Amino acid sequence: MKILSLKYEFIFSLLQQKGYYFFKKQSVKAVEQQSFKFGKRRIYLIHDAEMIRSAFKVGKRLHREPLKKIIGNGLFSEETNSESRNRRRKIQEKIKSGTISYVNDCIAKNYQNFKLTGLQEKSIVTRLQHLSIETNVDIVLSPATYTEKKELCDAISIILEYIEYELFSRIKIGWGKKKRFNDAKACIDEYVGRKILQPELVSKDSLLGCLLSLYNEEELDEQQVIDEVLSFLGSGVETAGIMLVWIAKCYLDYPQQAEVLRAELIEQQLDCRTALSNKKFSNYVMEVLRHYPAAWAMIRYIEDDQISGVEADSFVWLSPCVTHFDPRYWEEPESFMPDRFDSQYNKNAYFPFSQGTHKCFGEYLAMNQMKAFVYHCTTKLDIQNSNICVDGYSSKLALAPKKITGRLVEKA
Repeated sequence: MKILSLKYEFIFSLLQQKGYYFFKKQSVKAVEQQSFKFGKRRIYLIHDAEMIRSAFKVGKRLHREPLKKIIGNGLFSEETNSESRNRRRKIQEKIKSGTISYVNDCIAKNYQNFKLTGLQEKSIVTRLQHLSIETNVDIVLSPATYTEKKELCDAISIILEYIEYELFSRIKIGWGKKKRFNDAKACIDEYVGRKILQPELVSKDSLLGCLLSLYNEEELDEQQVIDEVLSFLGSGVETAGIMLVWIAKCYLDYPQQAEVLRAELIEQQLDCRTALSNKKFSNYVMEVLRHYPAAWAMIRYIEDDQISGVEADSFVWLSPCVTHFDPRYWEEPESFMPDRFDSQYNKNAYFPFSQGTHKCFGEYLAMNQMKAFVYHCTTKLDIQNSNICVDGYSSKLALAPKKITGRLVEKA
């Protein structure tokens, strides 16, 4: 498995710079699959929805080993097996209505307090990413004070930067950067350790509260609690922050659809909290994710002869950049049409966060933060004086703008 992981890393480094463009070009080819040899193994580029479903079901993720070294054995970083499925089930059983309500309250509070003033050029990305970090720290860790929250946010920022550098940079990481990462991780470890000793200081409805409940029932040990905390934060923050940029871009690029949202907000008398469960806001976010998927491509290792037309001991590449624009599954695929999700669609042809047991554990956090930011744009963004232009795409952890110009202006 280690050799396969090394092969995966080579393939990924080969495609990461031009990967988005490579897969986007494939979207014009109405074929079910393509393949080519890579050493002794074959790589398949799968476009067919049913084959995609099968690949997610039986394929193995290979890029988790490097993540394990950074954030431990959480659900985000380990291969799916019977043990991890059981742990996922137990965590999900703890996430009840109180937790969902707590999550949505954290999202509404942070986004309502966010100011668009001063967002221009690079600061658009960095400020929106920091908004996502602050929100997720509240959701996961429920810090009691501003100082505590700031320390945790700074630590998570360093850890996310290190993850990206470790996975995608070809330059050897220096001692200083490693020390900053180790200090940041120690900050999270120490915080969780203190809360284990004083669980009454943690909201029982926060995600850490759910994990501590399992710890008290001896279902998780202390290290597993820490690993799952890092897993929650690692899987949701990077994705959500970048997705907010695409929300703003689509809101400005498609003014007619923005007007639909404004009309819905007035007619239904929505606030930030109720917008999270509104169908039109949900459809809008889903369409943004169809155009700008959270994960631009996924790779799976197919060990046995389990998928028709795919050899055993081979790699399979799956890309929403292809399938989300395939006219076999989408009417007018290049158009921005949120109401397309009012009708039935092939769910196997829509996978912005992956699918099945490998589906991103932070999807709910990312989706509701995106809805909250749509609401924020609808109520506060001055569309006459705001603009965003993207020059190129960076295909790393999430599909991100390589260079961004323009500014976001709040209404007077």
